[in-house]
Amino acid sequence: SASRKIKSEVSSRGRKRAMKDTLTEQPEKKLTHRIRQKRAKVSEVKTLLEKPDHEIDRMKLSVMHIRLLHEARERIKSKTIPSGPSSFNQR
Repeated sequence: SASRKIKSEVSSRGRKRAMKDTLTEQPEKKLTHRIRQKRAKVSEVKTLLEKPDHEIDRMKLSVMHIRLLHEARERIKSKTIPSGPSSFNQR
């Protein structure tokens, strides 16, 4: 019965290792996929920032693109407005 315990321990360890390997592979794939998506969206937002506001058709944009465009404009505004207590009152 001692040999049976050893076999079961080895097989359970083997399973744990196999599960860890599959778990470590999946997030890497998701991560690269997300990075690619983010890069694509960033480049699209850059092209939208170059367009004048009246030329952008907001009905054709996704909510994600509108949000990213708004955040990018806020970042640009915060860079141009000097930081200080008076800048918070201007919003």
